Amino acid sequence: MGIPSINSRGIGDVDQLVEALAAGVVIDPTRDDEQAAAVERLDEVIAMSGGGLRERSRPHLGLEVALSRYQSVYEVLEGSVDDNARESESSDRLGGLH
Repeated sequence: MGIPSINSRGIGDVDQLVEALAAGVVIDPTRDDEQAAAVERLDEVIAMSGGGLRERSRPHLGLEVALSRYQSVYEVLEGSVDDNARESESSDRLGGLH
């Protein structure tokens, strides 16, 4: 975090994050004019770097946020595994019939 970037448009939520955080430039990599414009703006992009960008990014991309999101995913997956195990046990008791 704290390092601005030039990003390809249409990759997940990168467009929205980069623009909302003033964290770089989003371009269509198939368009030469957009690539050239990004190169022309390199000084502007570099000026976006530093502590201000780091602080703007932390609530969205910080380690604490990533940890919380991964934990939520694992909890959902764990619940799925538990549900499948209960379903399998129930099926076994019924002789494989539902």
